[in-house]
Amino acid sequence: RVGALDVNMVGDLTTFYTAIDNTSAISAGGAAAWICGERAFGWKVYAETAELARNFFNEAISKFRCN
Repeated sequence: RVGALDVNMVGDLTTFYTAIDNTSAISAGGAAAWICGERAFGWKVYAETAELARNFFNEAISKFRCN
């Protein structure tokens, strides 16, 4: 994990996001988690920059539907 844990409300979901790093050629990334009803979800991506990883998460969570 890199930096602080970022906790946000996205719609009615509380999300937890953190930047992560890796020693490979693609060294930036992000990991997130949230709960929908009684189910927990996790998400992880590696990208060229930490900003790009965060943008991928923002796009993914905006499309998530808790049904």
